[in-house]
Amino acid sequence: PSELLKQGLLYPLQSNILESEIQTAARVAKLVFDSGLAGVARPAGNMEAFIRKQVYKPEYVTEAKVSRAKLPARLSHRPVLRQRPRFSFARGRNQK
Repeated sequence: PSELLKQGLLYPLQSNILESEIQTAARVAKLVFDSGLAGVARPAGNMEAFIRKQVYKPEYVTEAKVSRAKLPARLSHRPVLRQRPRFSFARGRNQK
């Protein structure tokens, strides 16, 4: 973190954000357990390893691109990407 501060960065790099969050969560958990504030039993072993087992790991699946030539005739004129539906919380809008 000190080298990032020397570069003028206040937050960790986005490419390293998950690692930073895991280390922060492990430090917070250690503090909570050491202070006796935890409402559950302390996990056995390394706290950081325990956090790593619990953390959500974002994994993205790449969708295959479909060329229009491979689409059936009834779909070939339609755009491949769909637009998001228009939605508003304003009363009276989008009501048909």
